[in-house]
Amino acid sequence: MAYKRVRTCLFIFLATLFIRPFIFAQEIGFVKFDLNVDSVSIIINNDFNGVRTISTEDSISLGKGLNLVNLSVPFDRFYEVYVQIIPGKTKVVSHEFSEKIPSKYILERNYAAARYYNVNAFIITDSDSKITVGNSTLGVGFAKFTQKIGLYSILIENEDFGTSSINYLNNDRYYITLFEKYTRPEKPTAQFLSIIPGGSQFYKKQIGKSALFFSGTTVFFGVGISANNSYKKELQTFNELKEQYNNTENESLAFELGNQVEKQQKEVRRKDNMRRAFFGLGILSYSLNIFDAFKSTPDGGYRKEQPIEFYLTNNQETLGSASVSMRYNFKN
Repeated sequence: MAYKRVRTCLFIFLATLFIRPFIFAQEIGFVKFDLNVDSVSIIINNDFNGVRTISTEDSISLGKGLNLVNLSVPFDRFYEVYVQIIPGKTKVVSHEFSEKIPSKYILERNYAAARYYNVNAFIITDSDSKITVGNSTLGVGFAKFTQKIGLYSILIENEDFGTSSINYLNNDRYYITLFEKYTRPEKPTAQFLSIIPGGSQFYKKQIGKSALFFSGTTVFFGVGISANNSYKKELQTFNELKEQYNNTENESLAFELGNQVEKQQKEVRRKDNMRRAFFGLGILSYSLNIFDAFKSTPDGGYRKEQPIEFYLTNNQETLGSASVSMRYNFKN
């Protein structure tokens, strides 16, 4: 009896040992990659713990069903594709990467770029703005750092244009995040704001000129509008007196009305000259406002935005380099 039990257990063990791999093999398929680079970072179904680097024309095994495959290299946009795995079959995934200058578009959600540069956050600001993350000052104009999951506060400080901040919750430590935050004014915006008296100057932190153009233009036009309303009233009175003068047949009354018409005509001319003068001063003030908006520059100049590739190209020695396994040689 004991012998039979031992034999039965041994049979079950052998069956499990030899049959299970066969059954499991029927649940997987294969993916072969036809790429134009030596190697590529691959992530399956967003499993970053299982990220690996493979060579072109390599094959990997995947479970049956629909799988999300993410392929990335540092110098091109990542490639993402859904692959339907049929057990026992091989699916070929083909893609051609191109060697491009690093840009925000390329770095976005690019795991290989994050590994290559050995950081996952870049900050770009004005060339003379200080960058502080938390309690650490990272640099001026451009900074890089490795962010972990959690709350972050980025402070941008400029002596001429004050302080600006970015507060955010980071939920991703695998991809690169690119922050762009400027304090200096943009030239097109400054010129557009010239439609508002003093608006451009206020934007450029030229508070004195802003107050002068705003108050001057509004006061001149305001007084001009008031003078115009007064002119209309005086003109109406003049026309009424003139009509009475033309219609009267009484000589003494005509003489009196004639004097009044002559006097009123002078008042109408005075009001007309006044409104013309103030409208002219308003137009002059507004024109000077526009001229100044286009010609004057803020302290230190306008914003000069540099693309991310400028900083990456000029900071390669500090950004880390790729290991042998991470070389990306593009095939001819």
